[in-house]
Amino acid sequence: PADDDTCVVVDLGTQHGTFVHRKTLRKPFRLEPFVFYHVEKRDEVQFGASSKRFRIIADRRRQQRKAERLSSKMAAAPEDEAARTVRITSLAYEADESDVRHLFRHVEGIKVRIQYESEASKRHRGVAYALCPDRRAVTQALACDLEEVQGRRVRVKRADAED
Repeated sequence: PADDDTCVVVDLGTQHGTFVHRKTLRKPFRLEPFVFYHVEKRDEVQFGASSKRFRIIADRRRQQRKAERLSSKMAAAPEDEAARTVRITSLAYEADESDVRHLFRHVEGIKVRIQYESEASKRHRGVAYALCPDRRAVTQALACDLEEVQGRRVRVKRADAED
């Protein structure tokens, strides 16, 4: 939304066009493709020859209440290590901590540890854990699921509480 009573609409080059029905105009106007238009509260948008119209509703108070509800839920949720830990599986045996850190190069403050078979052994089980500094970093880390490390696709999931 651009301000309290308008939002932006763009036609992405559809064959049949996008039309805006404005109460102050007698007939609808067609949007030019790839041009941003401001539509106002109570305008109606019609896609092509469809008989359906979609009314623009800009209810800032409702959106603000929803955002406050969600933020209070996030604040009430525990910020423990288990909630901020992700598990990386299917690692190639040649991969080391620097390879895993490179996977998460866009996530600041992440701590990586690879699970080895024993203390003395340098052979790992193909599993690593990453501790993220906050929930936002967890979301960024989870976005790396199915990325390649050492030529092998790895899985990135939330770590279970018992891990």
